Amino acid sequence: MQALVIRFWKEVYMKKKDFVIILLACGLAILIRSFIFNISIVRQSSMYPTLQSGNLLFVSKLGVRQNIKKGSIVILKSPAEDKLLIKRVLALPGQVVDIEDGKVIVNGEAQQEPYTSEPETSPVGETSHWELSDDQVFVLGDNRPNSIDSRILGPIKMKDVKGIVKFRIYPFEKLVNYEK
Repeated sequence: MQALVIRFWKEVYMKKKDFVIILLACGLAILIRSFIFNISIVRQSSMYPTLQSGNLLFVSKLGVRQNIKKGSIVILKSPAEDKLLIKRVLALPGQVVDIEDGKVIVNGEAQQEPYTSEPETSPVGETSHWELSDDQVFVLGDNRPNSIDSRILGPIKMKDVKGIVKFRIYPFEKLVNYEK
């Protein structure tokens, strides 16, 4: 009888140990996904031809504010609705953006954009001039005719930028490092 009791408590201890290990692994996974990196799936066409629906992306969440650069592809929370968007950063905090004659102009310099689906960019709405504050970026989708971006939403607050796309991991034959 005593052997049965000892065996029972050993099994309880082993199950408890396994439960704690599983709980710690889940907690670690949540921390990594929340603060370090994430894998995202493209579900929109606003970044075509650079990204297509179904592409799998590795997104870094570390030091977003310090590591964001002009040309970075970012994941951001839409200020208009509760959903995430994928866009390209065209202007950084403190810069001035104009859209004139089909060109995006940042601080008076026309931007060369070989990655866009259309050769010209049109303003959407009444505004074609934006002055960014110290906590804002200006983002556009590469598929300009089919993109809800800063032309509609206005400049994006840095706190709404949730991560920087480092590379596309699927499809494998189109593996691309976006960190230049």
